Amino acid sequence: MSISIQYLVLIVSGALLGWAISRLFIGLLFKPQTPVTVAGIHFSGILPSLKPVLLDQAEKLAGQFNLQEKISGSIDLNQLLPEIEGYVDSFLKLKLKEAFPLLSNFMGEKTLSKFKDAFMQEVTTRLPELLNNYAARLSATFDVKQMIKEKVEAIDFTRLEKTIREKAKKQLLLLQFAGIVLGVLTALLQIFLLNVL
Repeated sequence: MSISIQYLVLIVSGALLGWAISRLFIGLLFKPQTPVTVAGIHFSGILPSLKPVLLDQAEKLAGQFNLQEKISGSIDLNQLLPEIEGYVDSFLKLKLKEAFPLLSNFMGEKTLSKFKDAFMQEVTTRLPELLNNYAARLSATFDVKQMIKEKVEAIDFTRLEKTIREKAKKQLLLLQFAGIVLGVLTALLQIFLLNVL
């Protein structure tokens, strides 16, 4: 076999080896999904092996998340009051007359205005307390840590792999191309070293 054919074989085998290694790396991102023991060594895919780390980080984040604080802190009473006042006006002027027609005959604008003022005063006093109590009950009902834990544990790595392969197709091809280029460069370095030595 001539030297140029040997060099060509070395370059092609370097390119194939680089491509194969990059394909192997891409495969190892996702597989095996469950730990496998080979010759006493335990290993699993890179992303599946990160599941406990993701779970730990998610639980830490969930521990910092206070649902009651988020709910009661995100409600601005000043923004709600005009809407509530509109409902109160509608109730006093329309619904009250429908529900109690006789009573509405004895209630003038001043009386309705006093009812409205008293009701709005009660709303501004009691509504924050009601919202806070509701947020506390809601917070007790939903275990955010458990919900996040269930979501992380339910990660389907087969579907994740399919999604990543679809969405990052160009990047994965680029990685394979980089493997080929690296393999060719390694082969060229070997050829150079063989000629120098």
